[in-house]
Amino acid sequence: MSGFGLKVGEEKLSCLLYAGDIVVVSELEQELQRMLEIVDGYSRDFKVKFGGDKSKVMVINGDETDRDREWNIGEVKIGRTKEYKYLGRMLSEDGCARAKVQLMAASDSKSLPYDEERIHDAREWLEEARAVIKDVQDCVKLFSISRVPVSDVSVHLNLTTLEEQNYTIELSAAGFRVVGEDHDMTSSPSHLYFETPYSLLDNLSPLYRVHFCSAVSAKLEALAAQQLP
Repeated sequence: MSGFGLKVGEEKLSCLLYAGDIVVVSELEQELQRMLEIVDGYSRDFKVKFGGDKSKVMVINGDETDRDREWNIGEVKIGRTKEYKYLGRMLSEDGCARAKVQLMAASDSKSLPYDEERIHDAREWLEEARAVIKDVQDCVKLFSISRVPVSDVSVHLNLTTLEEQNYTIELSAAGFRVVGEDHDMTSSPSHLYFETPYSLLDNLSPLYRVHFCSAVSAKLEALAAQQLP
């Protein structure tokens, strides 16, 4: 039984993930669109949105017959491009002429940040912290509100990554940052802020990326199984 994606040896490659970038690969037009629908559904669970200006489809070994075709990620329309810069390297239809992949959808995603304009007091920071915990709790061992006192300008969370590393995370209008190397500690504040919990976890936990990719692939495999007679 095979799933969606490009066959590489005995395996199926359906997507590549790195930080805020995702590449979805397929050999068929309709299959690619179905895969994008799955990615869109899963991205909604993680509060991620895609921009039409940076999301493109590149057809390798294709022709001009569908030059004006548009694909969709949710309500975002993405068109076809002859080249795309991915992880600092420019990919092109001509430059990848020997590749087996037929269709590739690349997208620069951006997680939805919290609305800092509406947060004014400790109660609202606690509400925001609970929403963050709900968003990412499946991608960590533990994410909970810290015993560090909440204030009108910040709230702290205890984090245990999938690698069993403990941290205290500060959430403020400036973003997310590590302030302690164990739970309920603020003695090691970092100067590095992250706009979203997803970028924070991507920096702290390599297994977070693996978990996200595996979850997307599993959904694609499940969809493929449903399509089999």
